[in-house]
Order: sequence, then structure tokens, then C-alpha cells
Amino acid sequence: SVTIGVFGPGLPEVDLQSINLLPHQLGDSGANIDLHGLGGIVAESLETGDFYEPFTQTSYWGRQSIDMTFPATETYYLVVWQAEEIPGKYVLDTGREEVFGIGDLLRFPVWWWNTRAYFGQLPVFWLFALSAIGLLSVVLLRRRATATRNSQKVVLEKPAHTRSL
Repeated sequence: SVTIGVFGPGLPEVDLQSINLLPHQLGDSGANIDLHGLGGIVAESLETGDFYEPFTQTSYWGRQSIDMTFPATETYYLVVWQAEEIPGKYVLDTGREEVFGIGDLLRFPVWWWNTRAYFGQLPVFWLFALSAIGLLSVVLLRRRATATRNSQKVVLEKPAHTRSL
């Protein structure tokens, strides 16, 4: 199960059980974060309802939620880890409620594509796309064949008599 934690000034002191859940070498992630002296809130994975995201047509398992506002003048760290160190994909939503404008709607195909790539669903997309191209090709070839047959039905007749000069 995946655990998330928010660490920073002014947050409650983290209990020993939560500290044991932290990655043993947080600096190895490349961030070199020193959490000593910072408070924190830790949320372990819980079973909650599924969430369907209609724009990218994907479903997510809801697992944790920390809903709070942080002062802009301080630095806070959001840490995500999996204590058993089993690799996998994790989606984290942060920030404000999404409000889409015209520019966002124009970028939607890129978002849809990137979401499919992240979840490894592009083979399904390619199968669908190739099937659609194949079906379109069959329709176009049949139309062309029908048009060719219709044009070959025109018979040229030789005039009954010719005039010589």
C-alpha cells in the first residue's frame, strides 16, 4: 500500500509509528530533503470509493486524502512512498478544482494520449485505430471498384456508315 505525507513548519509532531513508515534514505531520491524538526501529517492507504475521470475516461481507486491550505511563505514537502518497495504507478492530484478554458479543450487530445500511454493502454488504442483504418480502406476500395465497373459499362459504338471525301 502507498503512503503519503505532508511535512513542514507548523504541522503536528509526527508520531514514531509514522516515522518508521518513512523511506529509510529519503535523500536517495535526489531531493535531499531534511525532515528533521518539521511536523507532518501522514495518510496511509485506505479503501475508498472509485473515482471516474470523464475527460480521460479512466477510473482511479481513491486511497488517501489530505485537504488543507498551506501558507505561501513556507516550504512544505509532499512525500509518497511504498514501504514494501514494490514498483507501480501512482497518480497524485494536488491543487485546486479544475476549471477548463478553450485552450485546455484544444490540448485535450494530448492529455488523453498521455494518460493512455501512462497506463499502458496504447496497444488497445492502436488496435482500435488500425481496425478503423482497415474498415475505412475496405469501404474506399469498394467504392473505387464500383466506380470502375460503372465506367467500364460505357460501350463505344461504331457509326453505321462513314463518309469519304
